[in-house]
Amino acid sequence: MHLSKTMNDKKFIELELARRFFSVVNEPVHELQSRDPPKPDVSAILLGGRKIALEVTVVHADEHDSNRLRAQEIKTESQKNGGLYAMWGNTRPIEAIAHRLNDKVNKKYDLEQDQELWLLLSSSTPQLGAVVATTLVPMFMSVEDLNKCTHSLLSRSKFHHVYLHMILGGGIYKWSRSTSWELIKKPEKWSHEGFETMQAMRGKGIPTQIFGRYP
Repeated sequence: MHLSKTMNDKKFIELELARRFFSVVNEPVHELQSRDPPKPDVSAILLGGRKIALEVTVVHADEHDSNRLRAQEIKTESQKNGGLYAMWGNTRPIEAIAHRLNDKVNKKYDLEQDQELWLLLSSSTPQLGAVVATTLVPMFMSVEDLNKCTHSLLSRSKFHHVYLHMILGGGIYKWSRSTSWELIKKPEKWSHEGFETMQAMRGKGIPTQIFGRYP
C-alpha cells in the first residue's frame, strides 16, 4: 500500500524516537518495525526475546490548553527562514502529560501473543518548529507530581510500562504498577543523544535544526 509522504514522515519519526529510547535505556533491539492501527505504533523484539508493543506519542506542553504553541512555533520558525528564534514556552508540564496519558489509556490496542504493551511519551524533540512546543521543563515537575496526577489513571490501564523521554536533555522517567513513577536518568543539558536524533531525521528530509550548543 502506498503511503503519503506525511505518513512516511510520521512512521519514520516514531521509529527514530523508539530507536533512541531503547538505546538510552540500554535495551538492545533485535527487530524494530512500524505498525498500523489498531496495533501500537512500533513492535520490538529485544535481544533477550521479549516482545514489546510500543505506542509512541509526542507530548506538547500546552495540549491541555488549546494546543496552539506548536502552530505558533511553526509560524515563528518560518518567518525566521531557518534561523534561530526565541519564544515563550509552558511551565505546566504535569497537566500536559496527564492529558496525553488520558488519551492513550482510552485507546484500544490489538496486541500479538506474548507482547507487553509499553507507552513512550517523547518530549523536548529536536525537530524544527517543535522544540519549544514539546519542551517539558524538569524544574516544574517531580516524581511526586507525576504520581499524584497520573498513577491512579495508569493503574487502570493495560500498559506494563510508561516512559517519559526528554530527548534534548536525556531525562527518563519510568512508570510501572510495582514502583509507580521513578526518575531513572536525570535530565541534563542538551546532549549528543538529541543531536543524533536530529541528524537521523534530517537525513530523511524531515526539517530539523540545532538549537543551543552540544558538547
